[in-house]
Amino acid sequence: MRDSEETVDESSIPLLDEVVDPQEITPRTSAQDEARQRGMNQKTLLEVLRDGITAQLNHDLRPIVATAVAIAVDQVTEQTRKLLQEELNGALEARLRQLIEEEVAREIKKGRS
Repeated sequence: MRDSEETVDESSIPLLDEVVDPQEITPRTSAQDEARQRGMNQKTLLEVLRDGITAQLNHDLRPIVATAVAIAVDQVTEQTRKLLQEELNGALEARLRQLIEEEVAREIKKGRS
């Protein structure tokens, strides 16, 4: 019996597409499924693009932001230094005037006495 099974003519075996219609094998997708799939593909593509753009902007803007911050800090530091210097100079001038006026007043008293 085994010999008879081995001698079966291969041409007598039907091909798959002769037995089953190929359209029945392929999954049927509705227009909604296709639209949903396209929407998901577009959403995925947009997410990838968004991530790429964000990474590129971070890379490109980091030195610009660092420079801008450094310039802003330098400007604020310079303005603060000038304000403090003006305030100290004003306080010193006022104190010197006071001391000079006191000394002049003493000298005038000495001269009258």
